[in-house]
Amino acid sequence: MSGASVFCAAGGAYDGRYVVNGNYDTEHSKAAFGGLLSAGLPVDGVIASNDLAAFGILRCCAERGVRVPQDIKLVSFDNTDYAVMSSPTLTSVDMCQEQLGENLARSLLSRIDGRGAVENVLLSPTLVERESSR
Repeated sequence: MSGASVFCAAGGAYDGRYVVNGNYDTEHSKAAFGGLLSAGLPVDGVIASNDLAAFGILRCCAERGVRVPQDIKLVSFDNTDYAVMSSPTLTSVDMCQEQLGENLARSLLSRIDGRGAVENVLLSPTLVERESSR
């Protein structure tokens, strides 16, 4: 699922009308979320596919006078360095990208050297809470 998944104010039950495709980038996410707001559906929380999508949602909210986190809580994925540069700062899931890259490189080198099967590695993403969800 790309874009943002938005949970409705009525208890967080899944409703496909709340799923919009922001194409993982700022401009598309801004437009997609704007369309959802224009539809008049009640929204009190957003889970964005990545930090770039979240920035688009933040811009959309700012332009429409929607306050984050007072009116809408916002959480994203990736926990890029930019997550602390936005206002409000972004709550984001740290997906262990550096550890993932190291494990992938190690596995690739192992395969190239013919040292056998690649082992499974369990990563532990963590939620980094910041202003956008408080």
